[in-house]
Amino acid sequence: MTFLRKIALWALAAAALCSCSKKVTVITVDEVFFTASVKAYNTKASGSALADGEQVRIMAGSPIDATAVGTVLGRDLTFDVPLNWTRGQKASTTFAAVYQAGKVADAAASLSYDLLSGGRHDYYSHDSFLAAVRTAAPHETVNLEFGHPFSKIVLNIQNNLSGETVTKVTVRDVVMKGTVDLNAGKLRLTGPRESFEAVNVSIGSYAAVVMPQTAAPLISITTNKGSVYNFALDAPFVFEPGCAYSADITLSAGQFTPATFTFTASSWEDGGTLNYEPVE
Repeated sequence: MTFLRKIALWALAAAALCSCSKKVTVITVDEVFFTASVKAYNTKASGSALADGEQVRIMAGSPIDATAVGTVLGRDLTFDVPLNWTRGQKASTTFAAVYQAGKVADAAASLSYDLLSGGRHDYYSHDSFLAAVRTAAPHETVNLEFGHPFSKIVLNIQNNLSGETVTKVTVRDVVMKGTVDLNAGKLRLTGPRESFEAVNVSIGSYAAVVMPQTAAPLISITTNKGSVYNFALDAPFVFEPGCAYSADITLSAGQFTPATFTFTASSWEDGGTLNYEPVE
């Protein structure tokens, strides 16, 4: 083979390679990117009450129509199997997200929730239940800002009784079941009024998470000697979604029962409010 013929063959081979490379189509994945924060949360430098490694359920509406589980990393969410914008998508998509401590929420934008599951009030789990909804245009970062869809009450008890200690605090006549519609921003009450024990969160302080509602709960305080002291509101009270309320209650010998007390709005320790509309 002559030298000139070798050059010609090399040229033909190079041309063939170039021709083939022009036919290769590179497909890129158009992933949806998320950030996560908690409304009005200002006790951590990161601005988020969600710790690294915790998981958030995300549900994407039309036209994506898919669900995924994101893992918190700083203010971002990372995914083993990410959500992607649809090819040529022009319409915006609404994303709903739920955080539940210790578990991954079910993949449903409408959640039936029982604050007395199994007859027990798991205060710490409900206290950290957070939800978010955000509508974003294609290729925008979806900034999820979480808040509380429920209401919280804190009862601070000053015990002036001699030789008696508080053994139980019961909250009566409140609804504890409801359905949270994340996309519509509504919470519908679905259960009867019930009674349950509030949780002792610190010395003299008892707390509970309840459904947003208009109610006049009766507070019954039981002591180690079997005495029961009842405290009632003067009128029904409106418990707003995402809001916390505290009450100062004093136990004294010979007091009239039921005595009256009042609730005062207070900050929810781990976040701000959601603009949910409670439906009786």
